[in-house]
Amino acid sequence: MRRVLSVLAVVVVFVGCSGAKNAESYHNELMSVLNGNEGSMSEMNTAMGSRDWAAAENVRKKWLGAVEQQVASVEKMGAFDGDAAFQKTVLDALGGLKKVLVEAYPKLIEIRSKGLDDQASESKALGDINNALEGLATKVNQASATFAAKHSK
Repeated sequence: MRRVLSVLAVVVVFVGCSGAKNAESYHNELMSVLNGNEGSMSEMNTAMGSRDWAAAENVRKKWLGAVEQQVASVEKMGAFDGDAAFQKTVLDALGGLKKVLVEAYPKLIEIRSKGLDDQASESKALGDINNALEGLATKVNQASATFAAKHSK
């Protein structure tokens, strides 16, 4: 999972016209919001690794609150020069992360906290989390590249 968030940390270098600096700042601000989730991911991994299910649930709730604040922050930024595509992708990614925090993580925490010997369910829950995060990262990276190409001319 950490690898997925590292993929989100891609920084695109903008070159060219005088508006590029504004595009770079906008891009970096959106990416910074997404990268703010790395700390929560690390806290979750620590709690899960230490088998502290109460801590994992507390991290999940705290992380969910942070994602809701991130959504508000990105919405407040608005579109860049009339182009809302990158902002929409970031909002979609945050929405996808919220879904993971509301649906997938509670299932994984429940399976592990009850000590169930259900490897299939645990693997599915973990796979759902990883696949969702990887898919979101791919979409953000594609939108990032498109934004950079469009606004560095």
